[in-house]
Parts: sequence; structure tokens; C-alpha cells
Amino acid sequence: LLLHQVANRLKACITEQDIIARLGGDEFTLILQNVTDLERAAKVANSVQHALLTSIQVKKETVYVTASIGITLYPEHGKTVEELVKRADQAMYLSKKKGRNRYEFFSYSIEEKATEKRKLIEEIKLGLKENQFELYYQPIFSVDGKSITKAEALIRWNHPQKGLIGPNEFIPMAEKNGLISDIGRWVKSQAIQDCTLFNKISKRLIQVSVNTSPLEIDRSGEWVEQWIQASKQFNLPEHSVLIEVTENTLMGTDSEIKRQLRRLSEFQIDVAIDDFGVGYSSLAYLQRLDIDILKIDRSFIKDIEKNDNSIALVRAIITMAHNLNVEVVAEGVEKQEQYMLLKQMQCDYIQGYYFSKPVSKKVFVSEFIEE
Repeated sequence: LLLHQVANRLKACITEQDIIARLGGDEFTLILQNVTDLERAAKVANSVQHALLTSIQVKKETVYVTASIGITLYPEHGKTVEELVKRADQAMYLSKKKGRNRYEFFSYSIEEKATEKRKLIEEIKLGLKENQFELYYQPIFSVDGKSITKAEALIRWNHPQKGLIGPNEFIPMAEKNGLISDIGRWVKSQAIQDCTLFNKISKRLIQVSVNTSPLEIDRSGEWVEQWIQASKQFNLPEHSVLIEVTENTLMGTDSEIKRQLRRLSEFQIDVAIDDFGVGYSSLAYLQRLDIDILKIDRSFIKDIEKNDNSIALVRAIITMAHNLNVEVVAEGVEKQEQYMLLKQMQCDYIQGYYFSKPVSKKVFVSEFIEE
């Protein structure tokens, strides 16, 4: 019923010589005759947007819709139906990305970006197949600044042409295109093997923390079973693995997530809340869940030495966590003043460039484990 009324409003925006068609779902295509310049095309796009501004009545419901529009011109943007529709689609997705309820004209830079995106996806797949990824480790120091009992595993991509690539350049793409599970499995396997090596060499327990994408956490609990089975297989020491999850993953903590975290706890696999303070922070879930560590987000540490509000917030987080028997890691510590303040506030662990950048496994072993 809604689509029928939308179609009628779109018809009112075009002439009798023009064509309107519904491609499928909620996508319509308008083919405009005698529109040869951007200005006239934009005028029709504005008419479409204006036509959809008024609410639509569907039975007893009032519905509001908006249009995200992509525009191509013949023959500048293609000489076949396939080319024109494909490129209009690319422009339409750009208008969605920029906030919806707007129109965008196709440009060849859009197509270049789409081609780069497809190429990157294929390269990630190849990278996994050819073992181009590796884990770097950032040491996490006790607040005394002397002993290291933890390290965070951080993925890097040894790209054959581009060199070493950080996760921000490929993880978001992997999450959007269904590759994050494959990357997650690789990280899990490699981190466990490295953890086994570290604890074989070290005279003290080294706990390896691993980031877990929200997309890896499934309601069936398969991700939990994978960790448990891998820990059993490699006979990992208790508390040698710390799984980092974001606050938003735990919001609205239903009984299934609670059960999964409890199961990890039963097998002495610890759980940390990463980037604490920037999500939908709630004290309630800290009471209900088996959480071992809070990692204070770097945004609170960034200007702590000159911002009284940051000091108050960090002090409150540390005090609250300690009252709940939860330890605290401060991320992104880069200056001595920051470290001294955190030490004064009795933060448990310090992570950041002030002590060490992430380093390769070889460097981590030689500089931070071997006596």
C-alpha cells in the first residue's frame, strides 16, 4: 500500500513521455526524456523529494518516507542500460552514505572507489589464504611501570605492495562484507599459539588480550565454544586469555549473553570491556555480568593532565570498578604527567606509547619476556 502511494507521487513529478518503473524492493527508476543537463535533472530530483515530504496514510497508520536518489546522464555516464542503472545505483548509495533524503550525481571517482573497494575485499581474502597477516603486541604495564603481565594482540597486514597496514584500513571493510569471521578465526588461532609460546618462555603468567568484533558474537554461543576448545587443545594456563568486547555489545544483556560470559568464566577465560565510557555506559550490566577488566577509553586520557572533568571521570571509573572487584587498564597513555596522575588514582595497568608502541612478536619476546 505504501509503495503504491509512493509510485503515484513519483508519477506526478514526471511528464507523459517519461518512464517510471519499480525495480524491486523499495527501488524505483525514472527515465526522463529530453533532460540533457544537470540543472534540469536536479529540478526533477527536488520535485521527488518535495513530493514525499508530506506524510502518507496507510490504513490507520501515518508513515513518513524519504528518497535517496542517484542520477546518471546518457551518454556521458554510459551508453547501455546496464551501465546507466549500475552507475545511478552507485550514486544512490553515496546519497545514503551522506545522510539520505538527498540526491547525488554519478562521477567516475565514485566508480573508482567502488572498484578499489572490490579490489580490497579480494585482497583481504587472498591475504588470509597466503598468510599475509600477523599479530603485533602492545605491552600492558602494571602501574609500577616495571612488570608486564599482559599484552594486547593487534592485527597487522603485510601487504605485498603497500607494506604494513593497520587494522583501521581493512577491518571496517571486512565487517561490512562478511569477512570478519574469517579474520576473527585467524586472530584467535594465532593469538592462542603466541600465548602458548609466551607462557612457555616467561617465568610469570602473560595474559594476551584479543579484540572481538560484535559481529563475531553469535547468540548460539559458537564463538565461546571456539575459545574453550582452543584453550583445551593448547592446554593454556588459566587466565592467560582476555577477550575484549565493547560496551555496546553488552547493552540489553539478555540471558543468553550472560550465559556465554559465565561459561567463559568457568573455563578461566577473562573478559574485558574495551573503550569503556564512550558507549552506552551502564553500571547495571557491570553488576550482572562476569567482567574482569575495564579498559578506559583513550579519549578520557588524552587531556587528563589539563582537564579537571577528565580527572573526575577517570577517578570515578577506577573507584567504581575497584568496588566491584574489577581491575582497570588506562589506554592511550602517552605522557609522563598522564601516567603520574593515573598512578596517583591507583589505576591497575597502563597501556600506551609512553611505555611502548605495539611491536612484532619477535621484539615482544626479546624485549619484554626473555630475561
